[in-house]
Amino acid sequence: MLDLTALGDVTTLTLVVLFSAGLLTTLKRGPLAPFLVAQCASGALVMSLLKAWFGWARPTVVEH
Repeated sequence: MLDLTALGDVTTLTLVVLFSAGLLTTLKRGPLAPFLVAQCASGALVMSLLKAWFGWARPTVVEH
């Protein structure tokens, strides 16, 4: 499960978004690429603000 949750890391998601924007540009759907990047960036900003506002600590991994 830890490997699966690592897919939600900032680095991995950034690479996926940039790859997708490049693919949109390559497929001649260029106007959608900045929209995709802006949408993902604004979503990350909203999530950061909500996490700071609620202030809940993330659970830790329990070693068995």
